[in-house]
Amino acid sequence: MELLIASNNAGKVQEIKSYLLHPNLKIYSLQDWQTAKKLKGSVPDPEETGQTYQENSLIKAKAAYQWARIPCLADDTGLEVEALDNGPGLYTARYAGVNASYADNIAKMKNDLSGVVNRRAKFKACLVYFDGDQQVVFNGEISGEILTVEQGAGGFGYDPIFKPDGRDVTFADLKISEPQYPTHRIQALIKFREFLLASKLHTAQ
Repeated sequence: MELLIASNNAGKVQEIKSYLLHPNLKIYSLQDWQTAKKLKGSVPDPEETGQTYQENSLIKAKAAYQWARIPCLADDTGLEVEALDNGPGLYTARYAGVNASYADNIAKMKNDLSGVVNRRAKFKACLVYFDGDQQVVFNGEISGEILTVEQGAGGFGYDPIFKPDGRDVTFADLKISEPQYPTHRIQALIKFREFLLASKLHTAQ
Protein backbone atom coordinates (compact mmCIF):
# COMPACT_ATOMS: atom_id res chain seq x y z
CA MET A 1 0.00 0.00 0.00
CA GLU A 2 1.12 3.54 -0.77
CA LEU A 3 0.42 6.45 1.58
CA LEU A 4 1.10 10.14 1.07
CA ILE A 5 1.69 12.36 4.09
CA ALA A 6 -0.03 15.65 3.22
CA SER A 7 2.26 17.99 5.11
CA ASN A 8 5.07 20.39 4.32
CA ASN A 9 6.32 20.20 7.91
CA ALA A 10 9.47 18.04 7.82
CA GLY A 11 9.29 17.31 11.55
CA LYS A 12 5.74 15.99 11.33
CA VAL A 13 6.51 13.91 8.26
CA GLN A 14 9.52 12.26 9.89
CA GLU A 15 7.58 11.53 13.09
CA ILE A 16 4.73 9.95 11.13
CA LYS A 17 7.05 7.94 8.88
CA SER A 18 9.00 6.59 11.85
CA TYR A 19 5.90 5.47 13.71
CA LEU A 20 4.10 3.87 10.77
CA LEU A 21 7.07 1.85 9.51
CA HIS A 22 5.69 -1.41 8.05
CA PRO A 23 6.93 -3.77 5.28
CA ASN A 24 3.62 -3.53 3.42
CA LEU A 25 3.46 0.27 3.56
CA LYS A 26 5.33 2.65 1.28
CA ILE A 27 5.17 6.16 2.76
CA TYR A 28 5.85 9.30 0.75
CA SER A 29 6.20 12.90 1.75
CA LEU A 30 4.93 15.45 -0.76
CA GLN A 31 8.51 16.04 -1.87
CA ASP A 32 9.16 12.26 -2.12
CA TRP A 33 6.18 11.84 -4.44
CA GLN A 34 7.16 14.83 -6.55
CA THR A 35 10.65 13.39 -7.00
CA ALA A 36 9.46 9.83 -7.63
CA LYS A 37 7.00 10.93 -10.32
CA LYS A 38 9.28 13.66 -11.69
CA LEU A 39 6.55 16.25 -11.30
CA LYS A 40 7.19 19.89 -12.00
CA GLY A 41 5.79 22.86 -10.09
CA SER A 42 5.07 23.17 -6.40
CA VAL A 43 3.59 20.59 -4.06
CA PRO A 44 0.08 21.15 -2.60
CA ASP A 45 -0.08 23.83 0.07
CA PRO A 46 -3.78 24.72 0.39
CA GLU A 47 -5.04 27.59 2.50
CA GLU A 48 -6.26 26.27 5.85
CA THR A 49 -9.65 27.96 6.05
CA GLY A 50 -11.34 25.43 8.35
CA GLN A 51 -12.85 26.32 11.70
CA THR A 52 -11.65 23.12 13.36
CA TYR A 53 -8.55 20.92 13.28
CA GLN A 54 -10.58 18.26 11.47
CA GLU A 55 -11.71 20.66 8.76
CA ASN A 56 -8.15 21.83 8.15
CA SER A 57 -6.84 18.26 8.03
CA LEU A 58 -9.49 17.31 5.49
CA ILE A 59 -8.65 20.32 3.31
CA LYS A 60 -5.01 19.19 3.20
CA ALA A 61 -5.83 15.51 2.67
CA LYS A 62 -8.21 16.22 -0.23
CA ALA A 63 -5.77 18.60 -1.91
CA ALA A 64 -3.00 16.01 -1.72
CA TYR A 65 -5.29 13.29 -3.04
CA GLN A 66 -6.35 15.40 -6.01
CA TRP A 67 -2.66 15.91 -6.79
CA ALA A 68 -1.35 12.36 -6.31
CA ARG A 69 -4.41 10.09 -6.52
CA ILE A 70 -3.18 7.77 -3.76
CA PRO A 71 -4.42 7.49 -0.15
CA CYS A 72 -3.44 10.50 1.92
CA LEU A 73 -3.00 11.27 5.59
CA ALA A 74 -3.11 14.86 6.83
CA ASP A 75 -2.49 16.29 10.26
CA ASP A 76 -3.60 19.48 11.98
CA THR A 77 -2.27 20.18 15.44
CA GLY A 78 -3.00 22.90 17.95
CA LEU A 79 -1.60 24.11 21.25
CA GLU A 80 -4.34 25.42 23.54
CA VAL A 81 -3.15 27.48 26.50
CA GLU A 82 -5.68 28.24 29.24
CA ALA A 83 -4.28 31.69 30.02
CA LEU A 84 -4.54 32.62 26.32
CA ASP A 85 -8.24 31.70 26.08
CA ASN A 86 -7.20 28.34 24.63
CA GLY A 87 -5.10 30.03 21.95
CA PRO A 88 -3.23 29.92 19.72
CA GLY A 89 -5.27 26.86 18.68
CA LEU A 90 -5.81 26.85 14.93
CA TYR A 91 -3.10 29.50 14.61
CA THR A 92 -0.44 27.51 16.46
CA ALA A 93 1.96 27.25 13.51
CA ARG A 94 1.63 30.96 12.67
CA TYR A 95 1.27 32.37 16.17
CA ALA A 96 4.01 34.97 15.62
CA GLY A 97 3.06 35.59 11.99
CA VAL A 98 2.48 33.79 8.70
CA ASN A 99 6.16 33.06 8.11
CA ALA A 100 7.13 32.67 11.77
CA SER A 101 9.91 30.26 12.70
CA TYR A 102 9.73 27.86 15.63
CA ALA A 103 11.95 30.26 17.57
CA ASP A 104 9.62 33.17 16.76
CA ASN A 105 6.58 31.30 18.04
CA ILE A 106 8.31 30.22 21.23
CA ALA A 107 9.53 33.75 21.88
CA LYS A 108 6.01 35.15 21.48
CA MET A 109 4.58 32.45 23.75
CA LYS A 110 7.13 33.19 26.45
CA ASN A 111 6.44 36.91 26.16
CA ASP A 112 2.66 36.53 26.26
CA LEU A 113 2.88 34.32 29.35
CA SER A 114 5.43 36.48 31.16
CA GLY A 115 4.39 36.73 34.80
CA VAL A 116 1.40 34.42 34.28
CA VAL A 117 0.91 31.82 37.01
CA ASN A 118 -1.50 29.52 35.21
CA ARG A 119 0.55 27.85 32.50
CA ARG A 120 -1.73 24.88 31.86
CA ALA A 121 -2.03 23.79 28.22
CA LYS A 122 -3.16 21.01 25.92
CA PHE A 123 -1.76 19.74 22.65
CA LYS A 124 -4.38 18.35 20.28
CA ALA A 125 -3.82 16.44 17.05
CA CYS A 126 -6.31 15.46 14.37
CA LEU A 127 -5.35 13.08 11.58
CA VAL A 128 -7.61 12.60 8.59
CA TYR A 129 -7.20 9.71 6.16
CA PHE A 130 -8.70 10.20 2.71
CA ASP A 131 -8.54 7.77 -0.20
CA GLY A 132 -11.11 9.20 -2.57
CA ASP A 133 -13.89 7.02 -1.20
CA GLN A 134 -13.73 7.41 2.53
CA GLN A 135 -12.46 9.80 5.14
CA VAL A 136 -11.59 8.61 8.63
CA VAL A 137 -10.66 10.79 11.60
CA PHE A 138 -8.19 9.99 14.39
CA ASN A 139 -7.68 12.29 17.40
CA GLY A 140 -5.13 12.59 20.18
CA GLU A 141 -4.76 14.94 23.14
CA ILE A 142 -2.29 15.47 25.96
CA SER A 143 -2.21 17.91 28.86
CA GLY A 144 0.75 19.65 30.40
CA GLU A 145 2.26 23.03 31.07
CA ILE A 146 4.29 25.70 29.31
CA LEU A 147 7.75 26.22 30.79
CA THR A 148 9.46 29.58 31.16
CA VAL A 149 12.65 28.40 29.43
CA GLU A 150 13.42 25.90 26.67
CA GLN A 151 14.65 22.44 27.61
CA GLY A 152 15.92 19.69 25.32
CA ALA A 153 17.34 19.53 21.82
CA GLY A 154 14.90 17.19 20.06
CA GLY A 155 11.50 17.57 18.47
CA PHE A 156 10.24 20.68 16.73
CA GLY A 157 7.75 23.49 17.18
CA TYR A 158 6.84 24.15 20.80
CA ASP A 159 8.38 20.89 22.05
CA PRO A 160 11.17 22.61 24.07
CA ILE A 161 8.66 24.49 26.26
CA PHE A 162 5.87 21.89 26.65
CA LYS A 163 6.16 19.51 29.59
CA PRO A 164 3.48 16.80 29.69
CA ASP A 165 1.81 15.87 32.93
CA GLY A 166 3.58 13.17 34.90
CA ARG A 167 6.98 13.81 33.39
CA ASP A 168 9.87 16.03 34.47
CA VAL A 169 11.12 16.73 30.95
CA THR A 170 9.75 18.36 27.80
CA PHE A 171 8.64 16.84 24.51
CA ALA A 172 12.02 17.92 23.14
CA ASP A 173 13.72 15.57 25.64
CA LEU A 174 11.18 12.77 25.31
CA LYS A 175 11.36 12.59 21.53
CA ILE A 176 15.02 11.68 21.88
CA SER A 177 14.91 9.41 24.93
CA GLU A 178 11.48 7.83 24.26
CA PRO A 179 10.57 8.16 20.56
CA GLN A 180 7.45 6.03 21.11
CA TYR A 181 6.19 8.24 23.98
CA PRO A 182 2.42 8.74 23.40
CA THR A 183 2.31 12.39 22.44
CA HIS A 184 -0.94 13.80 21.07
CA ARG A 185 0.14 12.91 17.52
CA ILE A 186 1.27 9.41 18.40
CA GLN A 187 -2.02 8.77 20.20
CA ALA A 188 -3.77 9.57 16.92
CA LEU A 189 -1.22 7.52 14.95
CA ILE A 190 -1.84 4.50 17.20
CA LYS A 191 -5.51 4.61 16.19
CA PHE A 192 -4.62 5.12 12.55
CA ARG A 193 -2.19 2.20 12.55
CA GLU A 194 -4.84 -0.04 14.08
CA PHE A 195 -7.21 1.04 11.30
CA LEU A 196 -4.61 0.21 8.64
CA LEU A 197 -3.78 -3.16 10.14
CA ALA A 198 -7.46 -4.08 10.39
CA SER A 199 -8.60 -2.90 6.99
CA LYS A 200 -5.65 -2.38 4.64
CA LEU A 201 -2.21 -3.73 5.42
CA HIS A 202 -3.15 -7.32 6.09
CA THR A 203 -4.36 -7.60 2.48
CA ALA A 204 -1.58 -5.52 0.92
CA GLN A 205 0.61 -7.34 -1.57
